[in-house]
This record gives sequence, structure tokens and C-alpha cells, in this order.
Amino acid sequence: MSSFNPHTHFGPSSEPIPVGEFLLDASLFDDAEAIAVLRANLQTLSQEDRTRLEHDLQEVDSMRADAEEIMNDAMLMAYVSQRQDEVVTDIASTVLKGDVQRSVKRKGERKAGSFRAADMDDPRIVAFSQRFELDPLRIFRTDGNTASFVVPQRLHHTNIIDTVRPSRHNPKALQFGDVILVASFYDRATFDVGGYFRASQHALISSQTLADLFDCNTCPLAYRIQPPPSDEEDGSGQLEPFGVPGCVVTIDDVAYCDGSGKPDYSDKLISHLTMFPHDPPGRVPTKSFTTFATTPLSSLNLRINEPYYFLHQGNCSHLLMFDLIRAPHADDPKEGYPQTLHVSPSNIQICRVCAKSPASLAVANDFRLGETPSVVCKTCWAALGMPKNPEIDIVVTPLRFPNRID
Repeated sequence: MSSFNPHTHFGPSSEPIPVGEFLLDASLFDDAEAIAVLRANLQTLSQEDRTRLEHDLQEVDSMRADAEEIMNDAMLMAYVSQRQDEVVTDIASTVLKGDVQRSVKRKGERKAGSFRAADMDDPRIVAFSQRFELDPLRIFRTDGNTASFVVPQRLHHTNIIDTVRPSRHNPKALQFGDVILVASFYDRATFDVGGYFRASQHALISSQTLADLFDCNTCPLAYRIQPPPSDEEDGSGQLEPFGVPGCVVTIDDVAYCDGSGKPDYSDKLISHLTMFPHDPPGRVPTKSFTTFATTPLSSLNLRINEPYYFLHQGNCSHLLMFDLIRAPHADDPKEGYPQTLHVSPSNIQICRVCAKSPASLAVANDFRLGETPSVVCKTCWAALGMPKNPEIDIVVTPLRFPNRID
């Protein structure tokens, strides 16, 4: 495939948007004036350009009618879906090489056989196929050059929640003057070196703070396991998760932190970046005077499609990106913010000890496991137990927890 990958390229980003002034700027926008300007621009077009534009609008209306007809007919929808799969498979097979290419062809053959041959003789399919081939909108045709813009199906494209989920942890209600913000957390991708994938997406309101945004993070390392008491040397005690402070996010060269510890995470980040003299001085962020809990989203100037660096406890880094800033709609939920819109399924990791059971814990600083951090299942960790040496600071983190999705 092409070197261009949507998981490694973001943007283009917008100009800084003052969230607190967004509603005021939107209220000053005059729809009637905008329509008048549009009509004036249409009058400046030549008769030929105006005729071409009207023809294109008619074609779009025709396409909309065809799309509604397809979606209302199960057989036509199955036919179009199969045709799309065949086109994507053919495009990928012209670019991929070796075993991968043969594997793609085999998958395409299996997909082609999924639509029964008897159904191809259906009068509706025949009529639709003929009309599709005579479609004058050739711009929508695909060829080998479209391989650079075809994204293969990935596991993280799946949404594991079937409906929008309101927050159960300190939910907030939509208030007058609030703005809706849609933010996404991106994790490092294992299938693409240097790439990222969207782990979750959430809708917040501008009266909420960066602390509320951090609570949306579904990363397992954001939570820590309480080690068993010292008298339970077998390590079979109950492990209860509890929040661990320590996080920082940089927005327009300003480092915002939760304010825990002396020095806190923003101090450590700035100190680390100043150790590299080859970096431009302007790239080193300045520390914010406010913390996560005292920084409302309405006080920020945010850019759409701009990835912001986000680091939290466990030396785990993410990208935070705001996808949308808009005024509230009458159909928006009135309470329960933040709202979780999308959560990607996590890859199942196998225990490094038994190599059989799915891992449920990540253990750091334990020399017995041969690597740090290492992933183990609860059964193996109960058999190993906590080391007797109190000087070893072992950190145990859950990899998944059922009640984390708010």
C-alpha cells in the first residue's frame, strides 16, 4: 500500500478556536447575509457554468434517490456491498505482493461466492446493474490509483458499544451557554510502526474541565492495582483498582498537569525536553498556572484535528485530538456528560508465564518475569505472589476492567 497512512497523518488542523467565545461568534453569523452573498456569487457565473452546476445538482438528487432505493431493498444492498468488496479486493491485489496477495485473492473468491448465482438473474438486480454501468458520474469510479486511499479493515474500526453511553462517574448536565466538544484518544498501533489508532471518542461540554476529560481515558495504565497486605505472602489477596495521579497534556506549547507531586508531571516533561539542546527552544512548553481540575475547557484555545501530546502514570503516552466543536442541538442529551461515543476493542495478550491464558495484569519492576513491564494472568500472579523484598517497588496494573467504560 502507499506510504500514506491515515493512522500516522493527522490534520490539517484548524486555526485556534476560543471555546469560551464560540457561541458568541456563532450567534453573530447572519444566515440571511450568507445566502445573499452566495446568490450574488451565482450571478457572476457564466450561463455555461450555471447550466453545468444545475446539471450536477440534478445528478446529486438522482444519486440520493438511488441510495434510498438501495437501502430500502435488502437484495440490492447485498449486491452493492458485494460489488464494493470485490472492487476493494481487486485494488488491494494489484498492490500487495507475495503471500499477502494470494491471501487477499482467496478472500475475494470466498466473498464473491457469498452472493448466490440464482439471485443475479433477478430482474431487479439486472435492471440495477445495467443502470449502474450507464451512470455518467465517472468521477466515482475506482481504479488502481485509489489504493493509496483505501483503508483496510482493522479491529479498532469496530465499536464495542452499541449505543451512546452516559458517564456514571460524576456526570454533568448541559447548561445554558455550553458548547459540545468531541474528543478522541489515540493509542500507539501495533500493526504500524509509528502509527496510532483511535482508542475511544467522547462528547463533553465546555463547562467541564481537563480532569473530566482525563477520566474518559480508557487506558488500563491509568489505573493501578492495590497490592495485597504484607502478611499475604502468597499474593492471593484481593486486588482492587484505584486511581493513580500523574498526567500532563500539552496544548499550544502549554503543559497542563493534575498538580500531584513535587515536581509534578509537567515539571518532569519540561525538564526532560530541555535536556536536548538541538530541539528548538519554542518547542519546549511552558507550565500552566492552573491544574486539570481548575482548567475548564471553555478557557482553552483549541485546534480541530490537531494531535496534542498526553502522558500519564505508567510512562504511557497518547494523542488527544478534538474532532468537533459545535453549538448544542435540541436532540442532544441534556445530562450524563461526558458521553462515550466509541470504544475500540483491545487486542488480547497471552500470559508470559503459562503462555495459555489471556493476560489480565501488567507487572513492572519484577525481575522474575524477565521483562518489565510483563503481562501475566491472575492465576500465575497468585502463584508467584509479591516478592518479600520491600525495597522492590512492583507496580501491578489491570489490563482490562468491566466497569471502566462510563
